[in-house]
Amino acid sequence: MSMKKSLNDDLPYSSSDKKALVKIRMGPGQAGISSRTIVNIFDDVVSKFGDKPALHQKNTTEDSLIDNSSWTTWTWNEYRTNSNAFAKSLLSLGFERHDIINIIGFNSPEWFFADLGAILAGGIAAGIYTTNSKETCMYISRHSKAKVVVCDGMHQVEKYNQISSLLPDLKALVVYTVPNIPDYVKDKQLIPIFTFQDFLTLGENITDFELIQRGMDLYPNEVCTLIYTSGTTGPPKAAMITHDNFYWTAKTMVRNFKRPVGYTDHMISYLPLSHVAAQLCDIHTPMVHGCQIWFAQPDALRGSLIKTLKEVRPTFFLGVPRVYEKMYDKLLLIGKSTNGITKLIATWAKKKALEFHESHQYNGKMETPLFYSLAQKILRKAHFGLGLDRCQVCIVSAAPIEVKILKYFASLDIPVLEAYGASECSGPHTMNDWNAYKFGSVGRPLFCTLTKVDNKTGELLISGRHICAGYMDMEEKNKRNYR
Repeated sequence: MSMKKSLNDDLPYSSSDKKALVKIRMGPGQAGISSRTIVNIFDDVVSKFGDKPALHQKNTTEDSLIDNSSWTTWTWNEYRTNSNAFAKSLLSLGFERHDIINIIGFNSPEWFFADLGAILAGGIAAGIYTTNSKETCMYISRHSKAKVVVCDGMHQVEKYNQISSLLPDLKALVVYTVPNIPDYVKDKQLIPIFTFQDFLTLGENITDFELIQRGMDLYPNEVCTLIYTSGTTGPPKAAMITHDNFYWTAKTMVRNFKRPVGYTDHMISYLPLSHVAAQLCDIHTPMVHGCQIWFAQPDALRGSLIKTLKEVRPTFFLGVPRVYEKMYDKLLLIGKSTNGITKLIATWAKKKALEFHESHQYNGKMETPLFYSLAQKILRKAHFGLGLDRCQVCIVSAAPIEVKILKYFASLDIPVLEAYGASECSGPHTMNDWNAYKFGSVGRPLFCTLTKVDNKTGELLISGRHICAGYMDMEEKNKRNYR
C-alpha cells in the first residue's frame, strides 16, 4: 500500500474498524504539516538525543532511601531498546498487526515500554484506570480482545486471576513492580504470567528485521491507541487515536507556549496514563520534542507530589484543579502564619504581580507596573517552595477551576493557563496562551482547527487533525458524533 493511497480523498473521515485507514484532515498552515508515524518520531528522537536522558524514576529500595535524591535514568537509546524488546516479545506470542494490549498501573518506565512496544509491533495500546473494578476490566479487555495485559503489582493481577477464564483472547499477563511471581499465584494461574523483565526475554529470537518491517508497514492515519471513556452514558467507548492525531497535537499544542520545547525541558508524570491528556503530555510530546520525564510516586495525589516538584523543578507542569486547590489551601495557611513587615512586603508584591497579569486579560498586551521586577524577586521564594521556580508554563485542565485560585497563583507571578479538551480530540481543543489569556476562560482553539456551536442543539462542534478516527466497534455512536 502506498502513502498516496493512505491519504486518498476517497477515505472516510471516521470508522469503527480498528484496522481501517481514515482521511487526515489536511488544511492550510499548521494543518498542512507532514504526517508521521510514532515509529518515525521515535527513530528521530533517538537519532538526535540517543545518549541524553529521557526517563527518570526515583529509587525506592531500602539502600537508596539513604540518598533521597537517588534516581535511575534511561537514555533515549535505552528507552528504545526496552520498547523494542517488549515489541519482540509480543511478536513471539503471535501478536498480529492491529492486535491490542491493555496496561493497568501507575506511571512508570514499564508503562511507557509496553505502550510503545505495542505500537512498534504494529499494534494498539489501551490503558485501564487502576481503580476500575474487575467487571470494568473484563469489559475493556473483552471489548478490545486484549492479547496481553500488563499489570502493576499483584493487586491488579488478582483482578485478572478472577476473570481470565472469561477472556479467550488473552495470552499472557505481565506484572511490573514485582521481582518474582509467588508460587501460589503461578499454581492457580490459567494463562502464563511473567515478571516484566522475564517477559522482555521472550523475544530474543525475533530478528530486528521482523520488527523493522512492522514499523515500515504502519501509516500515520491508522490507529495506535485506544482511550476508553469513563462510560457515564453507558459502557465505556474506545476512542481510536491515530499516529497523526498524537503527532499533530503534540506539535501544535506547544505553539501556545512562549518559547520552544526541547531536551532541556523537564516534566513530571503522575496523572493517569489511561487518560489522553497524560499520554499526550507524558509520552508523545516528549517524544516529538525530546523532553525529559520524571515519574512521581504512586501516592502523588495523596501528598507526595510537592516533594517531587521540589526535587525535579519541572519547566512545564500540567495539573488538574484539585492539585492547584491543595497548593492554594497550603499557601493560605502559610500566609496566615506570617505577620508584620514580612506580611506587608508579601502583600505588596502579590498586588503588583496580579496587576501585571490582569493587564493582560483584556487588551492582550502586558503593561508592566512600576517596581514589578522587584516584586518578582520577592515572590521567587514562593516559587522555590512549590518547586515551580523553573516552570515557565503551568496548565490546568480536566475540570473547571475557581477564578479566585487562578488569580491567587497570578498574584504569586505563576499564571496558570486553562485548557479544554476531550479524549476524542487527542487532548486539548482550546488553550489559553500568552496572546489570549483570561481568568475563567479556556482560551482559543488550537491553530488551524474549526469550532462552532450548533444553533439548534447548542452542541459544541469541533474539527481538525486532532479528531480521533472514531469509536471502535460502535458505528452508531460514530454516526451520531461524526458529521
